[in-house]
Amino acid sequence: MKQIISEHQLLLLRAVVDSRCPDLSHRVTSADIGGLTRWERERILIALGLEFGSSGVASDWGPIARGLELEALVDIVNRPVLDGTAAT
Repeated sequence: MKQIISEHQLLLLRAVVDSRCPDLSHRVTSADIGGLTRWERERILIALGLEFGSSGVASDWGPIARGLELEALVDIVNRPVLDGTAAT
């Protein structure tokens, strides 16, 4: 299943993956992330959540612009899991 993300989203996703789960860096090399397995998606979702907690919220815990971008990536990465089409 093709799942294309924007160049900006790809850069942010790669930065998070490179930092938090570098063993998956080779799987996030193009804007098509549709071929990720369920396990890879789960690992990336955990990394995005950790990144959101550390750099996506203001001191009052409200989301900042980076947090909103990370939330959008969570939605995109999780989409195939939600509709049941993710690879296993």
